[in-house]
Amino acid sequence: MKFLPTILLLLPLLTACNSELDFGGDTPGTKNAVIGFSNNMKITRAEATLSDIEDNGFSVWGGYEGNTVFDGRKVTYNDSNSEWGYENTEYWTYNTYDFHGVYPTPVANSTDKNYTVTWDNTTKELKIENFNASNNIDLLHAPVAVDNQNGQSTSPVTMNFNHILTNVNVELIKKQEAQVIEIVKAAILLPTEGDYSWPGTNSIKWSVDESSTKTLTFDYSAESKTLSTTQYTPIIENLLCIPQEITANAITLRFDYSFSFKPESSAVITENREYYVTLPAGTWNPGDKVVYRGIIDAHMNIVFGAPTVEEWGEDMAGGTIIIK
Repeated sequence: MKFLPTILLLLPLLTACNSELDFGGDTPGTKNAVIGFSNNMKITRAEATLSDIEDNGFSVWGGYEGNTVFDGRKVTYNDSNSEWGYENTEYWTYNTYDFHGVYPTPVANSTDKNYTVTWDNTTKELKIENFNASNNIDLLHAPVAVDNQNGQSTSPVTMNFNHILTNVNVELIKKQEAQVIEIVKAAILLPTEGDYSWPGTNSIKWSVDESSTKTLTFDYSAESKTLSTTQYTPIIENLLCIPQEITANAITLRFDYSFSFKPESSAVITENREYYVTLPAGTWNPGDKVVYRGIIDAHMNIVFGAPTVEEWGEDMAGGTIIIK
């Protein structure tokens, strides 16, 4: 018996022996049933491409009730053999597992990624706290539950990564052809930080930190955006925001633009203006692409209708990672 500790350390390395390995107590593990990762992800969005994830990896939290197996374990991609891997190999046991993949991996003391991620193996709740969206960092989450009570989960288990921020867009069109309108700057005032929890206490799964409200500015002075009467011009594109309930007058937009107009038998009128307008009330849901379209009327007022909500589609969406 004095050699038992040494033998147990060698067991995971064996490839041909008993059909089952005993990992102690009532949680036997099936031989060679490794919890590993392979890639099947299709992401073409600029903030989270397949190359980004292969270059930077992602992290996994989870396990089964009473046992945390993955506590932010970093999973990385090996170009030489096209496989995902992590340190300290884990094996399946006869339990029901919950896994949570998160991209990108939070980094301590980083202005971009100084959020924290925790998973509770009793309540099965994942929390991402103090996430800052002001740097347009994409955030992906992949929850999956695996029932391995009968020891059958030896084949790959798919983890679907989903965007959990809201993709916000603002577009403008002018009403009169004779007007020449060039947008020089645009700005939006909104809260940029919040906490995410899964499964969450509300449908959005986010709570917003109102004290994080700041102005995000977009400068087009080097190449102004000239408005058309026939199609909407994108002014703010793919802005990644904390999902939240938008009340009336809560989100303010500011546009700085140059305006020129030549009435009949009159000289050209040219001036620069600042215009403030609030967005209509609504809901920014995780994974939605929300598009606000505004019309500049003859009196130079900007009028927004209700936004259109589109699925954050396959051309800019999370795909699949397989865990096996």
